[in-house]
Amino acid sequence: MDFFKNLFGKPSKDRFAKIVLKAFADVGVPTKYRYVKEDFSLVSDGDQVFNLHNFYEEYCRLSRADRQEALKRWAMVQFETIGGIPDDVDEALENLRPKLWMKWSLETLRLQTQLKGNEWKSAPVLSVGTHLCVALVYDLPHAMASIAPEQLEKWGISFHQALKAARENLSETPAKIAHLGESFFASVTGDNYDASRIVLLDRLQQLPVKGELIVAVPNRDTLLATGSEDADGLRIMFDLVKAAMSEPRPMSPIPLRLVGDQWFDWEMPSSLPMYHEWRALQMDFLSGIYGEQKQFLDAVHQKTSEDVFVATYSGMRKKTGEALSFCIWGEGIPTLLPKTDIVYIGRQDKTAVMVEWDQMELVVGELVEPTDHYPPRYRVNSFPSNEEFGRLQSVAFDP
Repeated sequence: MDFFKNLFGKPSKDRFAKIVLKAFADVGVPTKYRYVKEDFSLVSDGDQVFNLHNFYEEYCRLSRADRQEALKRWAMVQFETIGGIPDDVDEALENLRPKLWMKWSLETLRLQTQLKGNEWKSAPVLSVGTHLCVALVYDLPHAMASIAPEQLEKWGISFHQALKAARENLSETPAKIAHLGESFFASVTGDNYDASRIVLLDRLQQLPVKGELIVAVPNRDTLLATGSEDADGLRIMFDLVKAAMSEPRPMSPIPLRLVGDQWFDWEMPSSLPMYHEWRALQMDFLSGIYGEQKQFLDAVHQKTSEDVFVATYSGMRKKTGEALSFCIWGEGIPTLLPKTDIVYIGRQDKTAVMVEWDQMELVVGELVEPTDHYPPRYRVNSFPSNEEFGRLQSVAFDP
């Protein structure tokens, strides 16, 4: 039975690590890796880390035939990235590309490093909305090699100089834009840089959309664009975002709007027919990364013996059917609150009140301290006084 489970079903994580190591050996990856079970990663003798989390999720969603092809691709990527970045800055600049990433992917690496007690050296990035960012990669025939800060120092250039070159290189690369409906567009080049074309602002601003330019990048191979006043285009966008979020390597379902030369999360109007569905999809996304963050932070606090409660990001529905997020702030213990729509504030005498986040900040904002966590967390060391609790009750939320 175990034989057929490994052959056709979802392998265990330990089994998957062995499968990847064999694939590396089959293509001749020269670096030797060892499996680190607690991190679910492969680590070389030179401390190069190959995280397995995303690859495992993608592998488990693929068919048997596609799994073998994916293993070969990952192994070739690793083979090419070893020693694939030149020291000559002029040669390097010709092959730089901007690459869109989930901020949570980078934050995961930072937290893993912190748990190991090692120093984290953050690579410079350009923020794209709340949940995405652009980093630099060196483009190889079958791979993308991430550019570390030390590499920029070797070349003697800044991140912004390198990003400018990367953006120009991408703009010169042939791209395909599909046009559907009155003003719905999709980048369909299929070169693994479609989502990254969000940095090509001049090109996107030329699209004839109705209203403000709205884009979505639900995975690394998908960039969708339409207008804020195009109901049909927004419906198409939602359907494609929803489908993409169930495919391998999902990114963010949260649409973005361009203000000047910066992207910001777009607050969709409640008048949209799919408003409730889209809100629920976004909450599922946030619940997932907040849940993973809580596991990491709990482990960090256990290691450092810090007494702090990491509150859970949870969901509820109003009587109207609208999905809302909430967290619990209890009396008597320092707490890290996720940013939610509603805060449930409970006292030790078991009296409690639910308030909207904005209302909570108006009454007791001085108790709520922002932190540098991503996704956003707010620390509360003190609890509302009796007078403040009474004021919170006067603006209580009615679901």
